[in-house]
Order: sequence, then C-alpha cells, then structure tokens
Amino acid sequence: MDSDLDKILKNLQEVLENTRTKVEAPPLYMDQEGVLYLFQTLTGLSRPPSLGTDYNRSGTPRISLEQGPGLEPPIHLVYQAVLPILKKKMPLVSKAEDLTGMAHEYARIRGVLSGTRFPDGRSNLEIRFADIRCLLFYTREKFSSMIQPLLQNDRYFSLECQVEALVYIQGPVQKSIFYHHTYGDDKEHAWLPSVPVVIKSDV
Repeated sequence: MDSDLDKILKNLQEVLENTRTKVEAPPLYMDQEGVLYLFQTLTGLSRPPSLGTDYNRSGTPRISLEQGPGLEPPIHLVYQAVLPILKKKMPLVSKAEDLTGMAHEYARIRGVLSGTRFPDGRSNLEIRFADIRCLLFYTREKFSSMIQPLLQNDRYFSLECQVEALVYIQGPVQKSIFYHHTYGDDKEHAWLPSVPVVIKSDV
C-alpha cells in the first residue's frame, strides 16, 4: 500500500501535468506556511521536490519532480496534491456535533463567507455553517487580490460567497449574546474561533 508520501508525490505529478489543459480558480485565501506545514507533516519532507524536465518515449518533454535544490512547485499546486489525503483524514464538518472534542485541530467546513459585526460590533469575517459562526482570525495579505479591496471600512459587508475552507480550530464552540447596541439581535449565537489555512470558492 502506498504511503501518504507516495500518494502526494503521485498526485503532485498529475497536478503538474494537468496544468497544461486544466486551470483551477486560485484560492480566495491561502496561508502558504500553513500548507507547507501540512505537507511536511504528511510526507516527512522539509520542502516539496523541485521541478525538472524529462522526456517520454516519443521524446516529448514533460515536467518531472526531483530531489534537491531548485525551483519548487507553486504552493497552491502543492495544496491540490495534499487535498485528497486531507479529505480522508479530515471529513467535512456538517453539524455542530461533529465539532465535539475538536479544539486545537484542523477541520474542513463548507459555508458562507461574509462580513459580520459579531460579537462586539467591530468588522470581522466569518464562515456561517450548521448554525455556527466560524470567526476567522486572518491575515489580510493572504487573501487574493480580488478580496483584499473589500476588506476596507464597510466594504466588508458586500462580501458574501459560498466557500469550502480548511481551518485550524482554536477552541471549543462558544455561545455569546449578540447585543443590539453592537448591531446584533439580542439573541444567543454559537461561534467558533479559528485560523483559516485555505479558503476556496465552492460555487
């Protein structure tokens, strides 16, 4: 049976070959250091293999993977190669019960990315799913150039899109009242503190 390392390197080779004919939309958000950490954890390698060139039997050149210093594959392609393994190890969270005991772990979620003033009236970003507000402790520069202009002043609230995300959960589900004087509804809401690693459009 192939190890995670073998599977990821095979996936990476296929991803590189497919870039000639298939172009995937770039992530809305990507923490490159976070993706590299997951790659290191799953493969035991300190860095992705470098890119090289070899030839098939007909003499046609193709991209190859080589150990040693050199140009590394773009990190979003490394993530594509790692994702099938992550999907097996981290099932998609679809309800609150799935989060039981998951503090300080990675989770895959699918929901709506939007601006919010929860919980204290300040501008924040959240992913709403399964009646939970997943508050994002993000780094603005890691958002794509398409999203960054919206992260200014009240333009937060023009942002709303369906996404799938890989996040690091910083603590258990909590409950807080979203008070009226902070733009809320005076009702109790369940929320989750998290750090995003990758956010991709799910349209």
